[in-house]
Amino acid sequence: MSRLHLLLNTLPELPVNQINFDAVLDSLVDSQAGTSRSSRLKLDLDLVVAKSSLLRNEQGLQAYPVTLCLQKVADKFSVQLEFTVAYSSTCACPASLSRQAYNAAIDR
Repeated sequence: MSRLHLLLNTLPELPVNQINFDAVLDSLVDSQAGTSRSSRLKLDLDLVVAKSSLLRNEQGLQAYPVTLCLQKVADKFSVQLEFTVAYSSTCACPASLSRQAYNAAIDR
């Protein structure tokens, strides 16, 4: 397995924060033994969230695609986060319930 893959395999064990991502990007550069001065890491994943239904006391799971782009060039760390929120309903009558919830919120 390559040095890069060995470094990336440590990611699941680390808390998600800038300090750890910065250290991983530095390690990626260091592993190249002077042939590189910058690093870039792109992570594509699905964030799975439990969502409650509007009428019943039930839950369903919704996955949201997330892309995290990390880059370090000339000791400057940057991060870009992209995510998609797609419309989804676990209810047979979502349009009607949405209008009712909207009207109830306006009436308050």
